[in-house]
Amino acid sequence: MIFRTALGLTLVGILLLAGCEEPPNPDIKQASSAMAQMATPEMLSRSCFYLIYPNGKPSEFVRYLFSDLGAAEWPIAFDEMEEEQMKSARITPLPRTVRVSALKREYPEEKELVLIPDDENSQIIAQGYVANETAPNWESKWNLAIASPDEATQQLCRSNIELGIDAGTQ
Repeated sequence: MIFRTALGLTLVGILLLAGCEEPPNPDIKQASSAMAQMATPEMLSRSCFYLIYPNGKPSEFVRYLFSDLGAAEWPIAFDEMEEEQMKSARITPLPRTVRVSALKREYPEEKELVLIPDDENSQIIAQGYVANETAPNWESKWNLAIASPDEATQQLCRSNIELGIDAGTQ
């Protein structure tokens, strides 16, 4: 009887502790989805990434995302109308409330998504943080897809590179 009571109390304690875990922040989860979508074949076929890095690795992809050319491809909506247009085109917009950083946390007072390349597994790890927290609130991983930029994208990319726009190769 005492064993059964102790076991019951232990299980209740475990369930209570599990219930106290903070749910993922919806803005961080959306930011992770928006950035993950950039690594899909559909988006990479309209990106300059594989033109610049023909054998692209996750570390190069993260570097590219934070270059002038790569940042121009981010799914940012500047107003509600543009956000609705993106959603209707099945593009997840990056929430304005979340900062995105490469490799390590840069903005501890804000919601932040940190992108960490994992070349060995050909993945990008996304760790999401809420403001003033040191442990991630969200973590996801996604594979870097392989794609070839279409002809129009290649022409646009070459033009931008000729103009001297930074592509993250330095």
